[in-house]
Amino acid sequence: MWIVSIVIGLFLVLLGFLLRFLKMVEILSGYNHEKVTDKDGLANWTGSNIILMGVLILFIGVLNMVLPDLDGTPSVIALIFIILGLSIRTSVGCRRYEKR
Repeated sequence: MWIVSIVIGLFLVLLGFLLRFLKMVEILSGYNHEKVTDKDGLANWTGSNIILMGVLILFIGVLNMVLPDLDGTPSVIALIFIILGLSIRTSVGCRRYEKR
């Protein structure tokens, strides 16, 4: 499982980099340029949160590789909380960049 965590973590870091630094907000699902008031702010917010999610998932993968006894249920629970928590945080935070 640690290999999958490391690959997903690296992918999310790359995706976050594309959003935060290259401002590729067009890759976001549901992105509508007519509704967005601050494209740079949206790119920074989503990119930073996705990079954070990727780094945390990568950390769990490396931790499971170094300490194989931690692999299993605790890792899965931690991954679920990381993914759900940061996804909700990102989604709610994106609302401040939309026209009302």
